[in-house]
Amino acid sequence: MTRRTAVRRGAFASALLGGWAFRPAAAQDASPITDVPGVAGTLFDLPMADIPPAPVQVTLDRVVSQPGDGDLEDYFTLPGPLAFIVESGVEICRCGVEESPCLLLHADGTNEPAPVIPAEIRLGPGEGLYIPANTPDSFYIPGPDPVSEIDLSMFPAEAPTATPA
Repeated sequence: MTRRTAVRRGAFASALLGGWAFRPAAAQDASPITDVPGVAGTLFDLPMADIPPAPVQVTLDRVVSQPGDGDLEDYFTLPGPLAFIVESGVEICRCGVEESPCLLLHADGTNEPAPVIPAEIRLGPGEGLYIPANTPDSFYIPGPDPVSEIDLSMFPAEAPTATPA
């Protein structure tokens, strides 16, 4: 049984019992989770200071790009932060300026400031970038294989997804 299934069954049982077993959890009732079964490793861990004000559209996507996709000279900005990890293939990015640098996300879960434009950042499996809101970014897929990546974005609800820089 998954954690989601257990929570749903518990809420359903509480509703059937007329709320007898239900009471809101208080902060002091919570225990920090230190060891979650099945977690193989952290993909990234970073502080985010540029989350847009509510309401926010949070999206987790798997993106597949083909060799030849992208253009390192075609910069765009996003209305909120985006973090991604390459699952397979190779991607080349240019990202960030001195006032708004990106973060290079390493396969071991650590991160460091990424070199700013015009530096080319070559990313392979397990590596990625954190791109702050309104920060110029471009990419290119050199091939020969497609790239699969996991993208986590936090954009203002009803905002355009990308703007040419």
